[in-house]
Amino acid sequence: MFAYDLRITNAILSYDFEEWRKGRQPGLTCFTWATCEPQTLRDPRLPSLRATQPLVAAAMLCLLWSLFQAAAVIVTLLVLALFVLILRSDADHLTVFWERFGAKAEILGGKVVWITGASSGIGEHLAYQLTQVGCKVIISARREDQLNKVKDACLASAKCRTKAEDILVLPLDVSQYDTHKDAVQTVLDKFDHIDILINNAGRGMRGKWWEVDFKVDREMWELNVLGPVSLTHCVLPHMMKRRQGHIVAVSSIAGLFPAARTRSYTGAKHAVQGYFGILRHEMFEYNIDVTLLCPGPIHSEFTTVQLTSSGKPLGRDTALKRMSTERCAYLSCVAIANRMFESWISENPALLLVYFYQWFPTLFKWILGPRIVKMMIQKEGGDY
Repeated sequence: MFAYDLRITNAILSYDFEEWRKGRQPGLTCFTWATCEPQTLRDPRLPSLRATQPLVAAAMLCLLWSLFQAAAVIVTLLVLALFVLILRSDADHLTVFWERFGAKAEILGGKVVWITGASSGIGEHLAYQLTQVGCKVIISARREDQLNKVKDACLASAKCRTKAEDILVLPLDVSQYDTHKDAVQTVLDKFDHIDILINNAGRGMRGKWWEVDFKVDREMWELNVLGPVSLTHCVLPHMMKRRQGHIVAVSSIAGLFPAARTRSYTGAKHAVQGYFGILRHEMFEYNIDVTLLCPGPIHSEFTTVQLTSSGKPLGRDTALKRMSTERCAYLSCVAIANRMFESWISENPALLLVYFYQWFPTLFKWILGPRIVKMMIQKEGGDY
């Protein structure tokens, strides 16, 4: 039927062309066939246009169905390709793209970068990465002795392009808000300006929701939320005056979807997402970038010093699949160099779960959520 209808259509087109070539008025038979009368066609060999209407309609339906099938196949292939890409990645697709095709960390060379929580973990390895590209760094944490070890390790690295006088050890407890203004002034006296502030200081926790002592919530909020907010609040006037700068907040994938038995930590990281997400919008007019880094499970002492529901250190690591701290710091530098809004940095299956929760929250809640909670509790050793 489809082929026959095409032949009918071609005949009509040929007929109109012949009429036009002879200098006659061909009419609008091929465009207004739905309203033409049969006598419009002067060639008796051609069937009535009204007789061909069902055939043309059927042909159009067949064509539309074929296009729909082709589109469905293309979409399915794209979804499968994206799924495979996620399974083979250790960061979100934009971070992976910028790692391959975007700016490298070397463009940060010469900038003044202040890193909090730099005595261990992600902050320590960020210091290593940034001194290798020639940044002037301020490393802050509560443990001054550990900060000095980090500084020595930076200078001892064969790749280090930063001089000793360009690394400032500045002991700081971010939960002591009244010390922040003096700390900012110390940095400005040393380097005259601050290009990038990386709010990395923080602590985790594990415990059943109904067993968590309220003092743990308070400590998590003061350290993980109000500390970065207060320090950023003190640094911002300087950046706004210069009309340039970059604020980086280390959040977590726990700030993107609620992780079981991390009440205080997950709540704090959701707050970080809100505080610095708002800041990003308000800083557009001042040319100040804001980046949220959302790492997943990382190999560091972070998991051993996180608090239990009673407020005591956990004192042991968990069995979840984790990313190396070096890799996390490198991808963080990629996100900072490319001024990304947000970067998810994690191994699978955690990364896949973040995608699934962001795209299909209701489905995640009713189907995957309970199973994942049970699996995580079993792998992490049960009670805390």
